[in-house]
Amino acid sequence: MISANVSLWSMRKGVGASEPNLGPSITSSPVTTGTTDTLYQYQVTATDPEGDALTFSLSVKPSGMTINATTGLIQYTPTAASTPSVTVVVTDTKLNSASQNYTINVIQRTYSINALVVAGGGAGPSIWAGGGGAGGMQALTQAGVIPSNSWTVTIGAGGAAGSTSNQGNNGSVSSIAGTGITTVSSVGGGGAGKTNQSGATGGSGGGGGSQNNSTSTNRGSGTSGQGNNGGNGRTINYFNSGGGGGGAGAVGANGTSTKGGNGGAGSAWLDGTTYAGGGGGSATRYNSNTSQGAGSGGSGGGGNGSFNYISPASFNNPQNGGANTGGGGGGSSGQSISGRVNASGGSGIVIIRYSGNQVGSGGTVSSAGGYTYHTFTSSGTYTT
Repeated sequence: MISANVSLWSMRKGVGASEPNLGPSITSSPVTTGTTDTLYQYQVTATDPEGDALTFSLSVKPSGMTINATTGLIQYTPTAASTPSVTVVVTDTKLNSASQNYTINVIQRTYSINALVVAGGGAGPSIWAGGGGAGGMQALTQAGVIPSNSWTVTIGAGGAAGSTSNQGNNGSVSSIAGTGITTVSSVGGGGAGKTNQSGATGGSGGGGGSQNNSTSTNRGSGTSGQGNNGGNGRTINYFNSGGGGGGAGAVGANGTSTKGGNGGAGSAWLDGTTYAGGGGGSATRYNSNTSQGAGSGGSGGGGNGSFNYISPASFNNPQNGGANTGGGGGGSSGQSISGRVNASGGSGIVIIRYSGNQVGSGGTVSSAGGYTYHTFTSSGTYTT
């Protein structure tokens, strides 16, 4: 019975006949989009009717593209926008093959950044002085940043402490500029005025020195979009008070009959830190009165002003603006007293922030809350 069945099969198929070997077929659809500097992957799948082992290869491909001969996984990291052609070939053990042709549309990778640019703060001079104005503070949002460009980052110095004959010195400009970014240049903070002198114009204006005319304006003006005006100085009932320096977030306070003007408050940025506070104005009293005092520096690095008594002679020194805050220096009180110093403005800062893992380079790199930060406390280069 078995022999009969074999004979019948042989008659139907023909003695010595063999089944034709059918070729493989590719069953997957190609991935046709990619992004520069980002790994492209396409898992090729194929079947063979006889279950033959299959080998994968590429007969047409861009430079750098590979395929795993056994698994069919294609990998490629494009470096430039392009439209490369690809031909995938799958071959069985009988050398039958199938192919698939397609084109990848590779687009340029871009990302968005936030940047903070704070200039150096203004200084406070000596002799019944106002507080230095904060450095100008500006923020930028830049979309479409392309990797491999270079930006120049400049950090402005704080204004040097003023002499007995001049205003406090202005702070210096901080900036960021380069290919693919809108240039941002923040103005240095205005130096404060000494007695009967006006504060200087700056990112935020310097506070005016104490003045005999108790109603006139001698504050320095701030720059629109970067800071605020300083406060006016006053001399009332033998009490000399300098105006507070302007801050990024508020104007400097006027001096009064009991207190030097407080520095204007700074402004908080996306990292949660406050920058660019104005320096406090000084105060001088001809006799001791503990209810009176100098102006406080504004939040964000503003230095406190100093206070002194003429009789009996006593004093404290003003504070410098905070380093890398753009804060204004505090005003210095009184005349030439041994050991007394004048206050300089705080240096500026530039910070670049973007979402995700590190892409660019330059500055001090840190991460928090899903963002990468590049902090520049001195001039340098940021590479996108």
